[in-house]
Amino acid sequence: MGIAGASAAVLAALSAFGAPQAAAPELVLLGRIRQRMAEDLARLPNYTCLETIERSVRRAPDRELAFRDRVRLEIAFIGRKELFAWPESGRFEERLLTELITAGSFGTGNFGLHVHNVFLTSAPVFSYAGEQLRDGRRTHHYDFRFPLLSSAATVRVRQTEGRVGQCGSFWVDAETLDLLRLEVHADEIPPNLDCSRASDIMEYGRGPLGAGDFLLPRSAELIMADLAGTESRNLVRFSQCRQYATESSIRFEEAPGATAPARPSAEVKLPPYLELEMRLETPVDAETAAVGDPIRARLRREVKLPGGVSIAKGAIVYGRIRRLEQYFKPAQFMVGFEFFAAELGGGRAVFSAHLTGPRRVQAPGAWGPGLGRGAPVVTGLDIDESAPRPGIGAFLVLGSRLQLRPGLRMVWETR
Repeated sequence: MGIAGASAAVLAALSAFGAPQAAAPELVLLGRIRQRMAEDLARLPNYTCLETIERSVRRAPDRELAFRDRVRLEIAFIGRKELFAWPESGRFEERLLTELITAGSFGTGNFGLHVHNVFLTSAPVFSYAGEQLRDGRRTHHYDFRFPLLSSAATVRVRQTEGRVGQCGSFWVDAETLDLLRLEVHADEIPPNLDCSRASDIMEYGRGPLGAGDFLLPRSAELIMADLAGTESRNLVRFSQCRQYATESSIRFEEAPGATAPARPSAEVKLPPYLELEMRLETPVDAETAAVGDPIRARLRREVKLPGGVSIAKGAIVYGRIRRLEQYFKPAQFMVGFEFFAAELGGGRAVFSAHLTGPRRVQAPGAWGPGLGRGAPVVTGLDIDESAPRPGIGAFLVLGSRLQLRPGLRMVWETR
């Protein structure tokens, strides 16, 4: 529920502490903090940020974290809801994050929902943990707990989902009462979930939105561990935050690649079984690229359509990175692309397609510079068909460093 007025905030704090008598100083302070947060959130406009997630995995407690991949999304906080979109798509939809991120660990709530649940509802029970110095700043530290019966949090591991309790802590600046850090940990985890730990740790700071200055998330760290000791860790960074308006044309320069095509005057859906031979135009370097980044290619041949229309040779084809996972034994990368539209006159042709070639070939009798006569020459793509995903073409690239240069040849067939 929302908090209206300082007296209501103090009463909520008293209720949360379970104190029937006069308010102790730490209870009055908690009421002021919650009132400050209520006022900040009430005037906060709808806004969007670029969210960059770096995901790592630790296979056993005694091993080092190994970088797995990087994901980039647009995230918006609109009407107390978190909405997601691919970079440069310019359109937010109310859909599950699993529709965008199909593998690995991820979490929701660190953009705004945790703050709302902790400070604007009567569910948590608080306790004062005293004053602390954090990064040279004097802070007030509180602990809190959501009992399982009053918690709305859930944890999902593969196909199993369960409601969990929550506990955590927050720190506010002693002078301004601005929130600096919020930690939320899963508690009372159901035994049928393959999960021993789930934590979300968020850092906050003030930043400009439109003509105002607001308290915004700066970064987050999500940690999940299963019962066998495998740990997943996501480091999340929020940047380029701006006030959101439905008529805005959203563009983020941090995401490399060409801007997605503008909405055309005419849109044609391609029929199935058309072959699209193209060459990659956008370089892909695993050191900087992320799942979600836009990419583009160019057609190597004209594509004739029914009715005498054709897509010209050299037309731009728009796509997106959908997988970019690093593995270490053996050293290799799993790369996944999705292409969805091509230039067609004043409009565009839209399609879904799967990657068909050129397939990886080893020619035992061939030879090349530095290989020596008789050494195998490997050409083409090592296409992965173990777990096909509609519209996404995946292929393996051996090595500990990935750099796909412009000119990479690909053949796709429309579905």
